[in-house]
Amino acid sequence: MDNEKRKNNIKGNRRERANKGGRPVKGATEKLKYRITVKMATEDYYLLKSKSKSAGVSTSEFIRGCIKEGGIKERLSKEHGDLIRKLCGMANNLNQLARKANAGGGCFRICYLPHTDDRDRQSCKPDTPMIAKIMKGSDFKGVVYYILNDEKGAQIIDSDGLFLENNDTIAQGFIWQAQMNPRVTKVVGHIALSFSKEDAPRLNNVVMAQIAREYMERMGIKNTQYIIGRHFDKEHPHVHIAFNRIDNNGKTISDRNDRFRSERICKELTKMYGLHFANGKEQVKTDRLREPDKTRYELYQILKTEVSRCKVWNTLLERLERQGVDVQFKYKGQTTEIQGVIFTMNGYRFNGSKVDRQFSYSKIDAALNRNNYKERQTQLQPQTYQEEIRPISNSGSSLIEGSLGLFSPSNMPEEQQPYDPYLKNKKKKKRRKINW
Repeated sequence: MDNEKRKNNIKGNRRERANKGGRPVKGATEKLKYRITVKMATEDYYLLKSKSKSAGVSTSEFIRGCIKEGGIKERLSKEHGDLIRKLCGMANNLNQLARKANAGGGCFRICYLPHTDDRDRQSCKPDTPMIAKIMKGSDFKGVVYYILNDEKGAQIIDSDGLFLENNDTIAQGFIWQAQMNPRVTKVVGHIALSFSKEDAPRLNNVVMAQIAREYMERMGIKNTQYIIGRHFDKEHPHVHIAFNRIDNNGKTISDRNDRFRSERICKELTKMYGLHFANGKEQVKTDRLREPDKTRYELYQILKTEVSRCKVWNTLLERLERQGVDVQFKYKGQTTEIQGVIFTMNGYRFNGSKVDRQFSYSKIDAALNRNNYKERQTQLQPQTYQEEIRPISNSGSSLIEGSLGLFSPSNMPEEQQPYDPYLKNKKKKKRRKINW
């Protein structure tokens, strides 16, 4: 019995010494027994390291703190998106009714308006060219404040799905719907439609809104929020369209090949409404051009003047060199056949066709040949006139030349006429079109 008591006392002393000053026992919920592997990019990894170091804790402790105290916004559901869209539309209708009441100064009645596409549209036939400039971004507030800038005399000529109380409510309406698809970064669509200043009196707000809606419909910008604002700070009429690239169903409006599609649609609308295309580069505002466009336009003016004066390439090259234009020819492989021409001016290089289509090598060469042919024709005209009034010496020649005129210079056989390659090619083209 004494031996057993001693053993028990020894074991108790050992337990006391083992628990003295040690870490307290953790409960089952406090033990860190689960491990999770997280994959990170290099940027994310070093960002985590720097933030945990700044906080003075380990990376594991930092992550656990983020889980407990931090939070991530949940994605809006489809039902939430529908509610937001309906609320924005109701707010827009209330705002328009309030404006009408304030303007009338009395009571008014409420009536249901048809959709904007079903409203009566005034027929228009402007003859101005339409140019579209497409931009994309992520700041709705910035684009709204730009379009509705009072210094530009801005006017809202059309809108859909937005509360138009002020700029902030408009921007917030855009932002709420864009949250339906947080994966898209550039959710702001901004398009500027410009017209010629010649038709400014004819392009009222109704006409410009109609053209803008037609443009948006063909570009596939539909079933989404938008505002169309008109500016009066330039001499030419123009409107700005701001739209949400996240439509009312949370889907992204495609921007695939949007610039090519826009160019085609502008041409289609130009023909549809009888708009007028600008003739060449005659009305370019040179003071607003930047490099290299400024040099390209100066080169265009020089070539337009000199090509019309010259008859051969050597003369043209000399005159261009005097005005600081260097000319180089492009050859086909290792042969001496010339395929193109390059002009260098003010340190910028331009292919002839990039300056203008009429200044490619083949067209410049044809223009020089035409100039040369016209000069030879003017030199031959006095001789022809003298031959016609020359006294007739014998009767035989009088019958041939005077009465029939078959061998007069104007009716010379084809092999005796001056050679003109341009006219020869033209005749060949005409002959090819004949089908028997």
